[in-house]
Amino acid sequence: MSDFAHTRHDIDPSACSGCGTCADVCPAHVLGVEERDGEMRAVAVAAFAGACMRCGHCMAACPAGAIAVEGIAPADLFPLPPERPDPDAFQRLLERRRSVRTFRDEPVPRGLLERLVAMVALAPMGYTPHKLDVTVVERPDTMRRALPAMVALYEKLVRAWRSPVGRWIVSRTLAPDARRALATHVLPTMPGRLEGTRAGRWDTITRGAPAMLLFHSPADAGNASEDARIAAAWALLAAHALGLGATMVGLVPPAVEKTPELRRLFGIPAAHRVHVAVIVGFPRYRFLRGLRRRLPAVHWV
Repeated sequence: MSDFAHTRHDIDPSACSGCGTCADVCPAHVLGVEERDGEMRAVAVAAFAGACMRCGHCMAACPAGAIAVEGIAPADLFPLPPERPDPDAFQRLLERRRSVRTFRDEPVPRGLLERLVAMVALAPMGYTPHKLDVTVVERPDTMRRALPAMVALYEKLVRAWRSPVGRWIVSRTLAPDARRALATHVLPTMPGRLEGTRAGRWDTITRGAPAMLLFHSPADAGNASEDARIAAAWALLAAHALGLGATMVGLVPPAVEKTPELRRLFGIPAAHRVHVAVIVGFPRYRFLRGLRRRLPAVHWV
């Protein structure tokens, strides 16, 4: 049964013109149009009432604003400008954005982080409502306190990988692509990187970032892992638009998942799974050139 089996759709008959926009735009066919008292009016289709995703398409598209969906507050709707964004400006944003791993020693003001999170909340999701929580680590000293526990975890992983039994135990918990990335990309340079991090010469995990976003959800939340990666991609774009630098850090989520000390430090609920981490800060350097990237192949069918 759908989580929204009892979602109610209130349609104001004095405002509804029966144009059918809501019925046409609804992805779940929850709304229809029928004749009532000699006039066409939008109606909720009882047979599909449990299919409502609360996406809000009907409320957003209705020319008369005649529809109210249970669970969506009218205050959550805001008017959109009629003109669409400039595609050239958007392409320039994509071209200028780069993954930033070198930051100024400067905290990120909460106001900027709040606006970043507000932009992330607009990211599309697999199935409404949002199932993701975002933990914003806004204090540089908290980031520094987390680093030794992360180093200790990956030092343990390096030791385990050196033995056939340990390598088998680690490998059986990973998907094939993650196992290959670990073996060919992460572990070959890990001992030296960890040694330098422990000695304070550099930070090879959180990169000295002053802030971080952790995307997490209840472990059994559907689509949450995919939604987290979409939200993180929006965070990268939003950070760049706000004058910040950001990048996803794949080493952080496993460390938080497997280290109770880190879960307590970041306040991650016990039943939640951490999917993605994005480090954020003011870039130390300004990039002067872009790098053109190409897909391996484009197939037209």
